[in-house]
This record gives sequence, structure tokens and C-alpha cells, in this order.
Amino acid sequence: MWLIEVIERVGVPVDLVGHDWGCLLVQRVASVRRDLIRTWAAGDGPIDREYVWHDLAQQWQTSGVGEAIMAAMSGDALADGLAAAGVPAEDARAAASHVDARFARL
Repeated sequence: MWLIEVIERVGVPVDLVGHDWGCLLVQRVASVRRDLIRTWAAGDGPIDREYVWHDLAQQWQTSGVGEAIMAAMSGDALADGLAAAGVPAEDARAAASHVDARFARL
């Protein structure tokens, strides 16, 4: 997992925090590589077989549909969407610049 590789490069146990998608990543790293984590906190990413995912999450989980959504969620379209949701324009552009093919594969 790419996150484990990043944390290994730090060289010491880290304080890891995740929300939403990041919550799931934090839980996975903490479950398989506890040695890399000093402390961890995670929220809004339930691990529960009975949990009903929101509509967009269900679409992401649909083969072909999720890939199309991620292709559309990039560059200017993503930055504009984030800004429309209240993220300051400069921050929205910075966040969108980090969404690449590797991110979409997660």
C-alpha cells in the first residue's frame, strides 16, 4: 500500500489522522503495520457490514461508474466543485492538483 511506503520513509512511528476515505486508510495501516504508528485517530469511515453507503459511494463501488466519476473529478472540474462547496479557491486548486491516477486507483 502506498501509504505504508510513505510512512516507512519517515523512519519513525507517526501520528496518523484520517477522515472519510482517509479514515479507512488509517484503519488499514493500523491493522497491518502497528509498528509504523505512534498514535492514530480516524472518523467518518465506518467499518460495519450493515452500513448503507451514500449514493455517491455506491456509484464509486460500481465497476465502470466509479472510474468515470474519478475521471471527471480532476483538474479544473474538481477545483471548481470544491470552491462551490466553500473551499477557498486557492486551496481548492491546490487540493485538486494532488488528485492523480494513483489517487483514483485507491
